[in-house]
Amino acid sequence: MNATRQSANLDFLRATAVLFVLADHLFVFFGEPTTWFFKPRELGVLGVLLFFVHTCLVLMFSLERQEARLGRRGLFAAFMVRRCFRVFPLSILAVTVVCAARIPMVGIYPGRFVGGAFTPWAVFTNVLLVQNLAGAPSVLLPLWSLPYEMQMYLFLPALYGFVRRISGLRTLLAIWLAAVPIAALQFRYQFQPSLLWLVPAFLPGVIAYWVTTRTRPNRPFWQFAAMLYGLSLIYMMVPGGAASFKGMLVCLAVGLNVARFTEVRAGWLRTFGQLTARYSYGIYITHMPCEWFAFVRLHDLPAPAQWSVFVILAVGLPVLLYHTLEEPMIRLGNRLVETRLTVRAPAVAAPDASAVP
Repeated sequence: MNATRQSANLDFLRATAVLFVLADHLFVFFGEPTTWFFKPRELGVLGVLLFFVHTCLVLMFSLERQEARLGRRGLFAAFMVRRCFRVFPLSILAVTVVCAARIPMVGIYPGRFVGGAFTPWAVFTNVLLVQNLAGAPSVLLPLWSLPYEMQMYLFLPALYGFVRRISGLRTLLAIWLAAVPIAALQFRYQFQPSLLWLVPAFLPGVIAYWVTTRTRPNRPFWQFAAMLYGLSLIYMMVPGGAASFKGMLVCLAVGLNVARFTEVRAGWLRTFGQLTARYSYGIYITHMPCEWFAFVRLHDLPAPAQWSVFVILAVGLPVLLYHTLEEPMIRLGNRLVETRLTVRAPAVAAPDASAVP
């Protein structure tokens, strides 16, 4: 696992994260079958936390490639341009469609979706992805995580430079430990900036990058899968809310170990992980509207027909949006970086397709 090639294991991690979120919302809508070992709402939050770990690690690799091509000068500006062209086009489209059609997407409960007031302020803050700072609701529930992603991006280039200079893992672990009580206080009292309560979920991705640069994988992939799903099961069984300390521990465990496993070799699993990871942003953004249309708007249809519509939309819409909107905007962001922010004129970089939740 390194900065120069795609990792099938990271694709598997990202696919697992988005499928956890998808499973959460399906289980909740159809009755939320909560048991002592399976709690759908906690599973969805864990999926988002795993997204954060994956995104931080992948973007550290992206910064490494970018530094090798462009140097330190303009690193932050180039990074943020690419991130904005990656995140905003699809999120703005989603906000526009949900608000224009008045689709109730603020919350999900057994058998129903709940909407909110589409005030100009709510729409404005959702378009800019600052609704967490403005105290406004997310007009589409999955959008709640994107403001934290964007705010994390502001600090990631500096973290990259810091990690490249340190030689010991203890420093990073000490920072993580110091961030945990701060996160707990922030979550308890809700003071700003609210990004603080997710720092212990983001930092394991940075830790994973440090470990990756100094570790050679020597454990089989099946142990990685067993660790990931075993930790997820323990996470749901241990008492505590979805945003409690247990989620941060799972993130840390994944960050410390993800680089220690050899790449998955099964061709079907590599293909499934690669495709799911590629379209994961679209899946994350569109699955709730697809669910609402299939099971609420078409509630008079037989169940097999509803499920057929849902599967077709949930698979086809992310693919369509990726190739018609996401990928072209990724390439446009790369061209802007190459033509406007680069002193020399290297060849156009491959699209930075590392996705967000």
